[in-house]
Amino acid sequence: DLVCCSEREKFVIPVRAYGMRGWLDFPDEIVFEGVPVKAEGSKTILVRNIGEVSCTFSLSCSEPFRAEPPQAIVDAGQSLQITFFVTPTRNGDVHGEIHVRYTSGETVLIRARAEAEEIAVRLDSHAVLMAPTYVSLFSQKKFRILNRSDETVEFCFKRFASAYEEAKARHHEENGWTVGDLSTDSAVLDNKRMLFEDDSFAIEPLHGKVWANSELECTVTFTPSSATEVSSVAFCDIAGKENRLQIQFQGRGIGPKVSLSYNVMDIGEVFINSVSEYDLQLVNQGEIEAYFELLPCDSVFGSKFTFEPSKGVLGVGQKAEIRVLFSSDILGEFSEDFSWSLYGTPLPLHLSMRGKVIGPTFHVDEELLNFSRCSVAFVTSRSFHLFNTSDIPFNFLVRVPGDGTLLKREFEMIPETGTILPHGKQKIQVDLMPLGARDYNLDLVVDIEGVGEELAAISSKVSRSSPTSR
Repeated sequence: DLVCCSEREKFVIPVRAYGMRGWLDFPDEIVFEGVPVKAEGSKTILVRNIGEVSCTFSLSCSEPFRAEPPQAIVDAGQSLQITFFVTPTRNGDVHGEIHVRYTSGETVLIRARAEAEEIAVRLDSHAVLMAPTYVSLFSQKKFRILNRSDETVEFCFKRFASAYEEAKARHHEENGWTVGDLSTDSAVLDNKRMLFEDDSFAIEPLHGKVWANSELECTVTFTPSSATEVSSVAFCDIAGKENRLQIQFQGRGIGPKVSLSYNVMDIGEVFINSVSEYDLQLVNQGEIEAYFELLPCDSVFGSKFTFEPSKGVLGVGQKAEIRVLFSSDILGEFSEDFSWSLYGTPLPLHLSMRGKVIGPTFHVDEELLNFSRCSVAFVTSRSFHLFNTSDIPFNFLVRVPGDGTLLKREFEMIPETGTILPHGKQKIQVDLMPLGARDYNLDLVVDIEGVGEELAAISSKVSRSSPTSR
């Protein structure tokens, strides 16, 4: 430092001296003209070290600019080619800065500017309507990407309409960003491309290049999984267009066509605990295999039905014989609906079963048992027949309600219980041994097991019984 003194003050003047150094003759501004939006443009310049010694430097660029090489050493008097790149994400002028940092500590600022523009690239269709297609089969249609420019452009089909929506979706999936972190920068988004995918539609190729002044044919494959209307939208992210190009796909799935030989089956009256068997057919009238399966039915009467087989596969034009078994231990009328699900269609097949479960039919051949005048303590016998007029056996119980109010029972049925086979009969003997002198007005009733009590009654007539004389 240089120190200057006066009568009143003292001044310190810093003295600095620079030795020989290197210096590059960069221009004040780098300009890119006519760069397609979302495409990479480049510009190469030649810089020379106009200093007296070798020069070591590094380059740092603001987005969307970059430089190659980012750092280098240039000897005095020598030259170096440096290529600058830009990938604009929007149409119009793009501005940035390039910093040249020397090892001497000096930094030089260079302005960067790019004129981004859209070029003549497009899709030849904005909607593709697929032909109706059977479930498990597929159909295809084609559309084209037209490039009428002098640039080769890259493309890919994505799920989202914009890079911002794509970034938000990625944020929800990864749960690692905040809203302020969301960026539309293509370099960030390339970490996860989120290409188009759909359960029913596929595009081939999904990404690639379209050469200058040419076109590329893309194939859409429609594979419906159910017999419904299906639609989806894909977005073509292509260089030369700021906004992604939308294309909509629409198709209709055709499910299996299966019919039942009956939609309603009235089985009429069915005896309780009997086993009834019926037959019906499933017919495949469509052009594809049909997978069918009976849906559970847990209602009171629905659980009494059995379908064999309950599931299976029908080839084209085939028939399946379905065996229906029904056996109920409950009396009453019923109307049950059964459904078969068919793979590939939301509409099941329906069958309605109607009928009535009745008890066994029978009758007795006597309406009155006339015991006339009976002696006390002596047995008087009468008999009748119980006829089974139905197709099923039944168990019976014969009794006299009110008997046994004295010390012991006065009526005895032989047999009191038993089983009568279909269309059979049973002779029943009724023995009366009065325990006292009195009139009787009692009915003999028949109970059927599992059906009901007192389903038939026979009157008994007994005159005043007389005591036994000795």
